[in-house]
Amino acid sequence: MPYQGIGDKLEELSPDGKGLTGNAVRTRVMRLIENGVIEDFVFKLNPEVFGIRTCYVKFQCPQKLEAAKLIDKKIGKDARYPEIITGINGETIVHVYGTSKEDLHKSVEDLRAKLGKIELELIIQRYKPPIKEARINPPLMKVIQCLNEDARMSVSDIANKCNMTSKSVRYYLKQIEVKKIGRFSINLQPYNITQRIFVSLFVSKPDIDYVHFSTLFNNIRKDFKNSIVKDYLLVEPPGIFINLTTESLEEIDHIEQNITSSLKEDYIFWKMFPSLTIYRDNLIHEIINRKLNNLDTIIE
Repeated sequence: MPYQGIGDKLEELSPDGKGLTGNAVRTRVMRLIENGVIEDFVFKLNPEVFGIRTCYVKFQCPQKLEAAKLIDKKIGKDARYPEIITGINGETIVHVYGTSKEDLHKSVEDLRAKLGKIELELIIQRYKPPIKEARINPPLMKVIQCLNEDARMSVSDIANKCNMTSKSVRYYLKQIEVKKIGRFSINLQPYNITQRIFVSLFVSKPDIDYVHFSTLFNNIRKDFKNSIVKDYLLVEPPGIFINLTTESLEEIDHIEQNITSSLKEDYIFWKMFPSLTIYRDNLIHEIINRKLNNLDTIIE
């Protein structure tokens, strides 16, 4: 929709009947883009909307206190590496972008070359488990196919199309919601709390059952009194990568104890407390700006 069209629509929806000019709408959109709001929301929903693949690369930096600045200098102005997170002990995570699977691999290899003697420890990639691994049975698959055709399809329409009862359809819809099948869990709570502790968790085992872990983790999350889960990714190598913020070290210990005691299996549990995060220009900014410029040309 052109900017002026959005401004006119706002006039229709506004209680006082006031809208915005096209330029005013564009200014607000640009501000949201500059602040990372739009791409952060859409990217977490589906990173491939922008034609971008992403992964996290973890390694240990020898210069502990100046790690983030050192890595930022080594990488230089490169939009493929939009975020550098360093912990108090020199642990470092770099967010890596690529425009395809092969390009993402090249981005990782280029990062390896830029870092020189620093060895990469772990490459964490988004992962979508295959249907058989998520244990999706045929009736559930039918419901998913209906939703893929039309996400707004009513329970009764799905029941008729799949030859099921409405009760069965509701059951499978609940399964889709609980198991997060084919989707990432997203927390849209506004981050308006100051003085919070950021922590990255990585839980893994070779033959992890994603559905089982997801069910357990959702139960554990009910005990997170003050925590906000910022990111919850199924990743390769097999595991779960979780970014969250909380108000106390005690709560982080409580979260770790809950996860380890609930899983009761041989999981590897790793956590990192970022001391400094550097946000850099990234490919998504470039792509969005290109699209906005094209849109301006079309409107003009």
